[in-house]
Amino acid sequence: MTSRQSIKILFLIAALLISANLSAVPYRTPTEPAHEQDPLMHHLSDHGYIEFPGIKIELPRFTPVKVGSFTLDFSLTNHFAFYWLGFIILILILRRFKKKKLVQTGFMGQMVEAIVLFVRDDIVKPAMPHDYNKFLPFFLTLFFFLLIQDIIGLFPFMSQATKNLSITSAFAIIVLIVWQIAAVSKHGFFGYMKTFMPIKKGDMAAPAVIGMNIFLFPLEFMQILTKPFALSIRLFANMVAGHAVILTFLLLGWNSVNLSWNIGVIIPGIFGAVFIYVLEILVAFLQAYVFTLLSAMFIGNALEESH
Repeated sequence: MTSRQSIKILFLIAALLISANLSAVPYRTPTEPAHEQDPLMHHLSDHGYIEFPGIKIELPRFTPVKVGSFTLDFSLTNHFAFYWLGFIILILILRRFKKKKLVQTGFMGQMVEAIVLFVRDDIVKPAMPHDYNKFLPFFLTLFFFLLIQDIIGLFPFMSQATKNLSITSAFAIIVLIVWQIAAVSKHGFFGYMKTFMPIKKGDMAAPAVIGMNIFLFPLEFMQILTKPFALSIRLFANMVAGHAVILTFLLLGWNSVNLSWNIGVIIPGIFGAVFIYVLEILVAFLQAYVFTLLSAMFIGNALEESH
């Protein structure tokens, strides 16, 4: 994977995420008192500011643009700011390891090399044995980018961009675009349409083949939308669920009426939160793996002559 190839892919992701950020999750305005919002939703929802202990950094807000019946809001949000932080981290990693070396030295270099080999040999190559080199830069970028975004949210007072459905949807749109371009480039437009007709001549009588293909075509074609939709929902739901469980454990001993903690309840809650937090580290790797694996399978299947 070259640095230039990955940077091009990253800017494509960035462009789609800017459009996906429009009217995403309504965030609380900086002037709205924090106690008027549920603590759980306050952490999971998007905001127009970045908050650290004793510090609140308000992000630029822009006047929404109306296009017909749609309102496009380009204001920066908390999730979007941490998405760009992940973008910068990945650029730095690419620049650090862009030189071609037979063997990487140092802990970081060996870890990156191990992940690259894992993505190549266990994800991309089995999904597309003949075309894996062509698509390897894309899947490496996708895997590392998702992994960094997931890990960022595990640090205290930092947010996870993948908790925003608009951002996970943008990743799914990227996969959808690459999927369709790859399939049409390989088979041609009409050849690609034929892959949605699974019943071939000779499998049954000619009228039955035509009838079954007419019936199955819309069902097969629907996967173009349902598969990316499933990718975005799966990633979004898993990221939100993990944080929701951790916060639920931490808030078990909170008395919202008296604004005090019940020590007898909060101590077991902390142990439960720590246990789930450790699992979240595994989930961060797992979700990047699953998203990349399914994306490779979708594109790999489309490159085959038939389903």
